[in-house]
Amino acid sequence: MNVNTKKILAIVLCLIISLSTLLSTQISVLASDRVLAQNKGDFAFDKDVAFDLFKQFQTLHPNRKGGTEEEKAAATYLANYLEEVGLSKYKGDNFIDDFSVYTEDELGEGSLSYSQNVVGVIKAKNNTDKQVIIGAHYDNVNSIMQSKSTGAYDNGSGVAVVMALAQSLMEYDLPVNIVIAFFGMEEYGVLGSKDFAQNMTEEEKKNTLLMINVDSVSCGEYLYVYTDEIARLHEEIFFENAKKINFALTKMPKDKKTNGFFIASKSKEYYHVGLASDHASFMDEGILVINFLGYNLQSKENVLGKEKDGHANIMHTDNDTVENIISIYGEEFVKNRLGGLCNTIINTLLDDNFVNACENSYNNPTTIPFLYTNYFNLIIVLTFATAFVVAVVVIAKKENKKMPKIVRVQVVKKEEENKEPPPDVFDL
Repeated sequence: MNVNTKKILAIVLCLIISLSTLLSTQISVLASDRVLAQNKGDFAFDKDVAFDLFKQFQTLHPNRKGGTEEEKAAATYLANYLEEVGLSKYKGDNFIDDFSVYTEDELGEGSLSYSQNVVGVIKAKNNTDKQVIIGAHYDNVNSIMQSKSTGAYDNGSGVAVVMALAQSLMEYDLPVNIVIAFFGMEEYGVLGSKDFAQNMTEEEKKNTLLMINVDSVSCGEYLYVYTDEIARLHEEIFFENAKKINFALTKMPKDKKTNGFFIASKSKEYYHVGLASDHASFMDEGILVINFLGYNLQSKENVLGKEKDGHANIMHTDNDTVENIISIYGEEFVKNRLGGLCNTIINTLLDDNFVNACENSYNNPTTIPFLYTNYFNLIIVLTFATAFVVAVVVIAKKENKKMPKIVRVQVVKKEEENKEPPPDVFDL
């Protein structure tokens, strides 16, 4: 390998390393990632409440396929529950907010599907317009592609946490209004939350400090927190309050997300588990979010992650039942997970610094909005491609000047110089 080739290869390697470093850099002003020990202590909030709600909801409504009468029955159950524990209607005269979805098949045949969100509100006593939305989807994949999943993990566990929060938060003097929302048809493309978020007025969006999403939390060796592709400031207050009760929260590994140079909402050209739920609908509207998900992204058995090594996958399978979850994790684990998350959220909402933490997170994003556009991505790629081509051309020209020139010389032998020219055959 000559010097010229070595230099070109060195430049290519440097450019690749530089590009990889740039695209993987995660700018964050938060403390370093930390995994807290699994909670083993007592809660101010009775963890048995959430667990009992979990079992009851799953027993009564094991089939909640989106757009069906069974899903509607589950919605009615949740609406009655919100009224029973004392919540007010959010809008209109009912806790149930109907919506329809128009879809077309490959032949262009269109059809309407009907579903519903269930929404109530806990009004703060200080007459503020500020609000926090706490949500979970209540539909499941039962009967979708012959699945017999009852959706205990996904997402009866999230429903139980939000139900428990609705009951418990009624007892406190809250700094902001709390909107409790159960979304329909999440499994078909977060359709319920899209309908909710897209129909919010600009004033409502402006007054929403945070959307808290709880999706699939009863299982998983880690309870992950996702706020954005680059972690946002408001993550930290949740970790602080989890630490006070020794409850386990884990930041999503950076290598399991994309990076800050690719858009993370409407125009996203990729998909990962941190984005795969209803909070993405609120991100699309510029609303701050935090998503809780139980999983194991550090799995040694599956590079894409799974709930627990040594066991079959649970999500979206026939294994997703209360009985199976308890047999794998144990009843105490599930109680601690549901109860611990309830307490972490309650303590965070009541924290004197909560409102400021959310406002600071809005006002001090950890990345520049332009970095979330495809235009920036294109500029980065073109810049490195141009730099590579220029570098190769410059080196090639420079090295070419050092190469010896090859000159063709015509050699005439002496004997041929003294030779008489042949007679002209036409000479008379």
